[in-house]
Amino acid sequence: MMPKISIALSVLLLGYGAGAASTFYVSTNSPNPAPPYATWDTAAHSIQPAVDAASDGDTVLVSAGEYLLTSQVTIAKAILLRSAMGSGQTTLNGNSRDRCLWVSNTLAVVDGFTMFRGEGPDGAGIFLVGGTVQNCSIANCYPTRSLPGASVTMIGGVLSNSVVRYAFVESRLVHCSNGGLITDCQITDGRMGTADGTGVYLVNSQLRNSIVARMTYQYGAGEHGAGVYAVSSTISGCTITGNRAGRAGGGAYLEGCEMDRCTIVGNASGNMFGSAGLGGGIFAINSTIRSSLIASNGAANGADSSGDGVVLGFGGGVYLRGGSLLDLR
Repeated sequence: MMPKISIALSVLLLGYGAGAASTFYVSTNSPNPAPPYATWDTAAHSIQPAVDAASDGDTVLVSAGEYLLTSQVTIAKAILLRSAMGSGQTTLNGNSRDRCLWVSNTLAVVDGFTMFRGEGPDGAGIFLVGGTVQNCSIANCYPTRSLPGASVTMIGGVLSNSVVRYAFVESRLVHCSNGGLITDCQITDGRMGTADGTGVYLVNSQLRNSIVARMTYQYGAGEHGAGVYAVSSTISGCTITGNRAGRAGGGAYLEGCEMDRCTIVGNASGNMFGSAGLGGGIFAINSTIRSSLIASNGAANGADSSGDGVVLGFGGGVYLRGGSLLDLR
């Protein structure tokens, strides 16, 4: 009978834990903001006080509106921060002065916000150390120091079903390391970025089922891997299109990586006034590329040191330096 008693006690404890969770409210229009922010009428006017009032397992629910930040929203607890109306109606505005969001708890979840005009030394829109950010839009968030920085910096954690747009000179849209996962995202329009990996810079991490598109700046968005620059990582089920690198890997630059079931179309590398292109679609070192569509990419010819001669580009589709290109259909 002891096992049955233990199981029953466990169920009771789980039920108690679930019932003990609280919800805290945030609204710019609440008539009487007052701790503990337990109703819409007493909701906090800004997000951080409600986050500070919450404990592990609690929810902070944010009404529609634009929240002008005087400092970043900092989440160090295992809470759910969720918008009531989704990212289209709920904005964290860094006002070109502050980072929008910092998350440092691996069990924290942020759901349904737009991060706009964030600025900071790195991770100008979001700095994520573990945790999950989902159903969000991050736009016009520019790092101000420690370049090349990123709009979103991930050290582990998950970025899911989100849109990241608009890189700035010497910056990236997403820098993901230490086992992070980017999945079902759109990472687009890094038209002013000049860093390697303008779209996604990936180290020991995963990029899945995402679109990386339109990383271009004059004759190349960074020397290497305009769309994706990846080291010891996995890229699967992705579409990488319309990107141009100054030197190698217009769509993707891979080192010690695996790429599977991807579409690599309409990318380019090199420029006629400078470096010849290597791997317009993909430049790969000791990497494996499987079951992928690679089409309509190009490696441009470049100029020699005198500017009078021509240096030929190589590998319009793929430039492979070790590794394998496989069709496993």
